[in-house]
Amino acid sequence: MTSASVFTRGLLLIVNGAWVEEVLARRFGRVPEGVPDLIAVLESAAGRGFVEEGVSTLSVDVRVSRRCDDGAWEARRQLWYAADFEGQLTATVRKSHQLLSTRLQPLYGEVPDIVYLGGDDPIVRIRLEMLVANQADSDQTITIVRLPGEPAIPDPRFQEVDAVADLGAFPGLDFTRKPARNGSAPVKGGEERLVTELEAGSEIDLIVSASGPLFEGDGEEAA
Repeated sequence: MTSASVFTRGLLLIVNGAWVEEVLARRFGRVPEGVPDLIAVLESAAGRGFVEEGVSTLSVDVRVSRRCDDGAWEARRQLWYAADFEGQLTATVRKSHQLLSTRLQPLYGEVPDIVYLGGDDPIVRIRLEMLVANQADSDQTITIVRLPGEPAIPDPRFQEVDAVADLGAFPGLDFTRKPARNGSAPVKGGEERLVTELEAGSEIDLIVSASGPLFEGDGEEAA
């Protein structure tokens, strides 16, 4: 991807933070603290070290809220017990892909370069394929950023980079080790896995953020 193409058409960065948390939780038994700014990872994938005019972003993040004694909802940044994992986090990630697909639909006819980190979900992949359907008449590029252990993208119209090996994302996390088994059974030494509780009465929201020229007037919304 060249700077010239970015300047000509703009750049769309897409990150599904809920999917990233699911992958990390499955592999490490928890979502490690200190996950870096994923938008910065995507800028790196595009050869950009900074945000400038013409760059648009679309992201989905998880928010856990709990009703306080006074009736107000308080946002909590916390994870899940493994017992809640399959029913809660997996369903949330499914919804996050649907939200991304819906937000991409109005972009038909636009030809930004796209860098996407969010998993090879069929509904999103179909949207990306439709966005690139007229690529024969354009030098548009769509780059898929993968995490280690995720399947390769077979579509030759998409470029592909590894978030860890190629971009140096998630420093300090050992993606070569065997993924942790779901569950909260004690590990060696009697310590519990570092997965925190989804408290009774908590609700999971997905926060969709869209900014930049492709989303003029859009802001942040809960779903």
